[in-house]
Amino acid sequence: MITQRIDTCIRDWRWKEAVFLVLGVVICIAAYWGGKRLVDHLSLPIIALTERAHQVIQQNYEEASGPSGLKNTCTETIMLTEAFDQMVGTIRKQMEELKKKMEMSRKLYDLEIEHMQTKMTLYRTETCLMQSLLSPHFLFNCLTTLSSLAFIEEAHQTEEYSIRLAKYFRQLLDRIGKTITVEEE
Repeated sequence: MITQRIDTCIRDWRWKEAVFLVLGVVICIAAYWGGKRLVDHLSLPIIALTERAHQVIQQNYEEASGPSGLKNTCTETIMLTEAFDQMVGTIRKQMEELKKKMEMSRKLYDLEIEHMQTKMTLYRTETCLMQSLLSPHFLFNCLTTLSSLAFIEEAHQTEEYSIRLAKYFRQLLDRIGKTITVEEE
């Protein structure tokens, strides 16, 4: 009897041990599965937000501001995602404005350079024109004045030579850029 009772107790103990073992395994599996779901629920939105931040670093604003695809997340991650989307929108808008301003600055700079080059060309042309007009005009005025003084003073030889010199200079001016033979000289 005692042996029978001991055998019954041992069977009961082994049965309880098996039940506790199975129950322990089921509890461990449930705890693992529940813990994994909790961790995924908390970490997947953060991982997705991190990947989107990496897209911003790579300047892929379209991919960074796209829908996250995560629903049923906690309030804090929803707030973080919304703030991140606003930040990406602001950055994209500012980058577009900056690009437009840089393009306008470049165009303005090009126009200023072109304007300065045009002014320089105009000043050079005006200077050359004034020099070309002034030199012959001044020279012929001087020779005409000498010829008139010689006529007034009745210095006919001086008058004749000043007229000849004026003719010579006129011929020289007419022949600028042309080949002159020794015989003509």
